[in-house]
Amino acid sequence: MKRHDPRAVLSDAALQEGASQSSQHQKSLQRGIWLLLGVLIFEGLLRKMFSFLSIPLFFAKDLIVFYLGLKASLSKLPEAGGRILSWQILMVVLILPNFLDTSFRDPVLGVFGLKQYCLFPFVGVVVCAAYLPDQREALRKLLTFLALSLFVTTGVAILQNRLGPEHWLNKTPEGESLAGFSAGGQLRVSSTFVFVAQYAMYLNAMIGIFASFLIWRNKPVGLWQKSLPIILMLLLIVGIFITGSRSAVAGCAVITIAGTTALLFGSGAAKALRVLLFLGLAAGGYVIVHMTFPDAFAAYEARSTGPSHNEELLERVISGLVDWTGGIKRIPSMLGNGLGIQSNGVERFSAYAALMKARWGWMETDQLTVHFEGGIYLVCVWYAFRLFVICFTGFTMLGIRDPGMATCAAFCWGYVLVIGVVGTLSIQPPISIWWWLSIGLILCFREFDKNNTSL
Repeated sequence: MKRHDPRAVLSDAALQEGASQSSQHQKSLQRGIWLLLGVLIFEGLLRKMFSFLSIPLFFAKDLIVFYLGLKASLSKLPEAGGRILSWQILMVVLILPNFLDTSFRDPVLGVFGLKQYCLFPFVGVVVCAAYLPDQREALRKLLTFLALSLFVTTGVAILQNRLGPEHWLNKTPEGESLAGFSAGGQLRVSSTFVFVAQYAMYLNAMIGIFASFLIWRNKPVGLWQKSLPIILMLLLIVGIFITGSRSAVAGCAVITIAGTTALLFGSGAAKALRVLLFLGLAAGGYVIVHMTFPDAFAAYEARSTGPSHNEELLERVISGLVDWTGGIKRIPSMLGNGLGIQSNGVERFSAYAALMKARWGWMETDQLTVHFEGGIYLVCVWYAFRLFVICFTGFTMLGIRDPGMATCAAFCWGYVLVIGVVGTLSIQPPISIWWWLSIGLILCFREFDKNNTSL
């Protein structure tokens, strides 16, 4: 009779206990990601409804990211998560000269500024820790949640469009009317976000997320499931144009073009025909929505009409790419004026930042912002880092073999590329969160592909 080795039984029990603890740890991180993205999407609405919580909600994103990042980093990380963490640590080390220089002027501003540049890679770390190596279904649920959020965000935007400028939905959390942002007699609505710009950031990020949802969703059953992509596509179109924001419209267009082009160079080329057919369907949807709901397009058309519109838009883009020295006279040293000065709300707790913003105003582009805040040194460090991340994720995307995952990664990379080049990552935590979320998704798709987990 074969005898059982009690040590083997204990070993199996230990393995099961370890697997259970790992699963609980990942579920905890997944819940944290849902909370973070929920706060990110609904912050503006919550701050308007509960004005006494405006300041806590303003910093809630930072605190959640910090907590989740520490929680993930103090446990065993997957290789992809560990890689992003190593980038983050390197960035902290490289920005130390700017941090120390800022801290001598204002210690609180120094910590705040360091946070603006170095905190949000934690988002990519947490995404990898929460979903790798095998939490494929949990990631699918997250993408579904984000895609379905279009029902709420577009619904609120349509409601704002029909309400007067004095309604509380059309005011800032501080109670100021958004009527000053009108165009053509139509409000440029902010939906569930604090400002129009944050709504535009969400819509830009939704290109990669929505494409991933479409490719990766479960096989549709029933009329509702089959028609859901069309409904969401129409909602996305309405949301993009109802903002009246040229950055929303142009950004989504450029990201879509970049993603479509990127997939042609990798395994996603097998899905190219389906993608092009869906884009053609979206073009038809635009015509139908424009005919049935013209008010949604009024603000954008009022801002984009006239012979000088295209020239102005092109000039702004080119200026953002090539004008690195427009603020050179404002920079007293190689290390600039101090980190975080240009961020929204910083004047509330930093007298030095308030003085500098009052003296020099607001920088028009991310490049000028970085140059103003951190001087030539930070420009070199910050943009070298962004270029490295763009290239790394690009090669990662090209290395994916599964056509479905390669397509998802291509559209996420389109967002990483465009925002990595021109996005205001130095002053806008929301856009940094979306950027690092997209980076985490690309790395997850790559790891699923390496593990032969097909869509």
